[in-house]
Amino acid sequence: MALEPLYVVLLIVGAIASSIFGAISGFGGGLMVTPFLVPVVGFKGIVPVMTIAMIFGNGMRLWVYRRSVQPRFIGIISIAVIPGIVVGTMIYDSLSPRMAAAVIGLFLIASIPLRWALKSKPIEPTPPRIAIVGFVFGIITGSSTGAGVILLSLLLGMGLSGTALIATDAVVGVLVNLMKTVMFGGLDLIDRDRLLIGVAVGLAMMPGAFVGRWLVERLPMRVHVALIETVVSGVGIWFLWRAWRGV
Repeated sequence: MALEPLYVVLLIVGAIASSIFGAISGFGGGLMVTPFLVPVVGFKGIVPVMTIAMIFGNGMRLWVYRRSVQPRFIGIISIAVIPGIVVGTMIYDSLSPRMAAAVIGLFLIASIPLRWALKSKPIEPTPPRIAIVGFVFGIITGSSTGAGVILLSLLLGMGLSGTALIATDAVVGVLVNLMKTVMFGGLDLIDRDRLLIGVAVGLAMMPGAFVGRWLVERLPMRVHVALIETVVSGVGIWFLWRAWRGV
């Protein structure tokens, strides 16, 4: 698969910008690079490729914030998420490229009001709620992207904030994306080209975690929120537009 040099540069810049965004927001770390990936991997390849890339992106974010990880929250959330990932990846496998674009776009746009609602009332972490929310999160993250708002609300409800929130979210992100990679591989949604592209994008994303940490410590909250919502809504609208055009 040969790519023009300028396109490769744009892909790398998009990957770095995405990782910076993910380090600032705690979710949606692969959003900015997805429009550059579509011509290469198609709409059905977006979620599998970004799953691989986000193993690296979350891994570097974990390394940057490693001293703030709260291990006691990780096991119970991961166990709750696994069944949902199995269902979500199978749903994604059944979608046409046009439907995949529409699902991704709709959820990204819906994630903004969902984020407002969950921020005002974080999810209370009782065992039944952890199981239900983890399952729902697994379905959405297995079939779309940007589902991190649900996980963040659960972690907030557990009393996490600041770097502890970002670090613990990164650990769960690594585990979730490893599970998704296994599932997508079993469903033949990851071939050699998609694997190599995912690894390349993931490696390009790794430096952004350091820049993101620097910005988190300096950005006013209103700028932080405006940046997150602008990027998420913009990418969501782009996906819906492409779905409307028939991909």
